[in-house]
Amino acid sequence: MDVRLVVIRDAQRRIFRLLFATPPAVTASQAEGLQRTTYSFRLLSAGEAAAIRPLRLRIVTVGAGDTRQTLADRLPFEKLRLEWFETLNGLAPDQPLAPGGKVKIIAE
Repeated sequence: MDVRLVVIRDAQRRIFRLLFATPPAVTASQAEGLQRTTYSFRLLSAGEAAAIRPLRLRIVTVGAGDTRQTLADRLPFEKLRLEWFETLNGLAPDQPLAPGGKVKIIAE
């Protein structure tokens, strides 16, 4: 793994650490995204912090009509829901879901 550690100190001398780990084969293609993530770091206002609601990991039973996509559509993300679902569950793209099986989803 290639590892990048970014340390940010604010005016109150608090320290924030960001650790990025990528497989060497994709590090170069991810460099810009990692840099943008670092530059997007900012402190939240009191109102923003108060409005945050935690996400929860839920275990659900796969129903007879469920597909990877219908389960992925339940995730509270704007983009790449199917990829999040597959990664969260350690699924290969062609691996089928079995009715009655258990999968993880993220819920608010």
